[in-house]
Amino acid sequence: MIQPHIKTSTFNDPGWYLNLGISLVTLDKKGIAESIFKALEIDFSGLKGAIRNLYEEAFHLTIETFAIPMEKVKARDTEIDPVQLSIRFPTLFPLFYRLVEKIRGSLEQSGIPLLRFKLQFDIHFKTLLDKPAYTKIVEFQRRIQSEESDELQLLRHVHGLLHTIDSETLPLVEDSSLVQVYTPPTADYYEYRIDESEKKPKKTKAGDVIFSLIDNIEKGREPIILHGEPGHGKTSTMKMLVRALSIKNNHVYTEQPLFILFFEFKHLRQLNRAVHFVIHDHFSCIKEPSFFTGKRVLMIFDGMDEKQATADESFLNDFVKGLFHLSARVNKESGSQLNIVLTGRTQFFLPMRHCLVADSCIYELDNFSDQQTDRWLAAYFKATGKKPEITREQLRGYHLTDLIKQPILLTICTTMISDILADKNRGGDFIDKFKGEISISKIYAIIVDWTYKKRHQSGNRERGTKRTLQEFKNILYYIALSVFHHSENQQVRVSHLVDHLCKHPELKEAYNLGFLEHDRDKLTEEFKDIVVLFYFKGTEDWSIEFAHKSIHDYLVVDATIFLLCNIFEGFNLDRIERSCNQCASELYELLGKTPLHPDSHLRFLQDMVKQDRDMVMKLIGPVTTFLEKALDHIYLKEGLHLHKNPLKTEAYIISGLFYLVTTILGLYADDEEITTAYGSFIREKINLHLFIGLFNSIEEFGFLSRKFIFYRIDLSEVDLRGEILERVQLTKANLREVNLNVTYLCEANLKGARLVGANLRGANLVGTNLVEADLAGANLAGARLVGANLRGANLRGANLKEAILEGANLQGAILEGAILKKATYTKGQLKKTIGTPWGI
Repeated sequence: MIQPHIKTSTFNDPGWYLNLGISLVTLDKKGIAESIFKALEIDFSGLKGAIRNLYEEAFHLTIETFAIPMEKVKARDTEIDPVQLSIRFPTLFPLFYRLVEKIRGSLEQSGIPLLRFKLQFDIHFKTLLDKPAYTKIVEFQRRIQSEESDELQLLRHVHGLLHTIDSETLPLVEDSSLVQVYTPPTADYYEYRIDESEKKPKKTKAGDVIFSLIDNIEKGREPIILHGEPGHGKTSTMKMLVRALSIKNNHVYTEQPLFILFFEFKHLRQLNRAVHFVIHDHFSCIKEPSFFTGKRVLMIFDGMDEKQATADESFLNDFVKGLFHLSARVNKESGSQLNIVLTGRTQFFLPMRHCLVADSCIYELDNFSDQQTDRWLAAYFKATGKKPEITREQLRGYHLTDLIKQPILLTICTTMISDILADKNRGGDFIDKFKGEISISKIYAIIVDWTYKKRHQSGNRERGTKRTLQEFKNILYYIALSVFHHSENQQVRVSHLVDHLCKHPELKEAYNLGFLEHDRDKLTEEFKDIVVLFYFKGTEDWSIEFAHKSIHDYLVVDATIFLLCNIFEGFNLDRIERSCNQCASELYELLGKTPLHPDSHLRFLQDMVKQDRDMVMKLIGPVTTFLEKALDHIYLKEGLHLHKNPLKTEAYIISGLFYLVTTILGLYADDEEITTAYGSFIREKINLHLFIGLFNSIEEFGFLSRKFIFYRIDLSEVDLRGEILERVQLTKANLREVNLNVTYLCEANLKGARLVGANLRGANLVGTNLVEADLAGANLAGARLVGANLRGANLRGANLKEAILEGANLQGAILEGAILKKATYTKGQLKKTIGTPWGI
């Protein structure tokens, strides 16, 4: 399909619109060719023939679709224009559709009566077509006669979506597209049945996710959930699914065309309403649930995890349930089929299993296999023509073995290394960066460095003064945190960045942006110049959106640590009051607006803390000191609250600092210098009852949703009785003699935890992971341990009187001296235990 550049001046001529409009309505090939030719910026001598070929292609496709005998039409081939028969012509040929839309708008503005498309059937066509086929075309014609018809609105949506998909380029490679290199991933496939919710669903392998999804959509009506790790291709898979279904829909005639609605979850608003009201915001034709009756509709909701940590988080579960209920209700109606597909990160979907109020199909995307990686690399180099070509073995040689199993990092790393090897003069020093272990944060750091060097040393992008690498990063930090702080839909306009910086000049000091000029026009050019293809997308109207969420997540964490180091640089532990007061406003500005999220940011935070002990030693003292002060709510009295509910500000900043503290104390539990000074910080300095109560007082910001990781943290002798700690992460934590009386610990992770002498009397431990936990002498009387994993746990001398152990895994557990009187279990559960139970 030819995509010519168009003269914008042509669109100021009403006569041009009128001539082209008449040619389109009367199906005058010559007139259409001449009008389009006038609008082209470059000569295109074969335009008239190309347009005729397009018409002929549509004509033959239509003949095949309606099974019209060719001998009947050969005699009148020149009189039958194929667009009259191709009922989905706009979807097939986007160029004409875009021109038609511009014509419509121009004619309405100029007052010229709106020219409508009509399928002009005269006696000749009626004699050529059999009656059933003719009737179907007339029915479709009648439905699209009205400009406001529901079908036309939905067709326009699909057309725009297809155009976006077909024109989407790869990061850093402007002359290639997603369509050219997309390789379908494999997935683990489950069929989840509500009436069997207690059973583990059977797992099968979906060898090609696209084929499997199409098969499920065409044959079934169950909602579909597709989840996977960041960068595994969830959004790309949804886009290619739309494309595949649209192509199939265009080439195979069905009684009911399939209408596809594609939503990015981050763009949905006010989820505390009925589902059809939320959808109505995007499609005005959908006013009632009855809209879906008698239609085949596929609704895709992509990126559910991106809606977390917003004002609507508390309504998200109810909205998902509402979608499932809507699907079930519509699908009970005869002739109706409503399919729903939801995507998101695996970490987000696992806790949402209770929202599955209907039978569901669940896909969990796999890493790329070696064969898929090879297939992708072959398609990539064929599409781009880049030299030298890189093999999977070479990528592994650069210590990228695990990272390239993610499609997003495979794309970026292949592009980067290919460019480095092709440019030996500028790439030599970058090869050294790939020595040794490459972690997730290190690869993104390398990518930022390379993009800086590529951008500033390639003349085609350079418009202003060259910046140092740190200056380049500081601008990226400002953009990343601006998107993070000020935008629910993860977009920010250049004009907003400039205005905000001009209105708040103190931000230059906060972000180390003193090198930027204060002139508005120069600032605008500076930010436009920094918008590199790799990082951002959607810049046609200078609205910045990160090309992939993981890039944004990495920059947010990197920027947060960088700015924390700056804020605490002059912190004096001998003058705590003064130092904390000096840091407070900047810290609340940095962490108090939007919370760091466990599923998005913790993996980067943990990786960076693990790699940089010097940074840890610089931050641990000031952070724990300030956190202790913030927990007393001192700074709320001074007006440092950024939300209507001041406790929300407090919860945001405390959660951010607590993530950092627990990460440091967990990863450096064997570091004597750190543990001596701060190892017992949480146990001695924090009242966990009040701490948990603070988060639970914020409606959409509960303690459990924060997923704090108490890895190897010292919580010994802490009183946690009666707390709700469902799914809490306490791996290898020190819980010696802790009071967990009647505490709710369902599905918590206590693997390897020290629970010697702990009080767990009456605790709810259903499904809890207690593998190799030390429970010697613990009081578990009356505890519910249904389905708990106690494999290899030390229960020597533990009190399990009246404990419920049905379905618990006791393989290799030490039960010597344990009290099991009136405990509920089967003899088979004790066959592989160590030691002999007594007191039965």
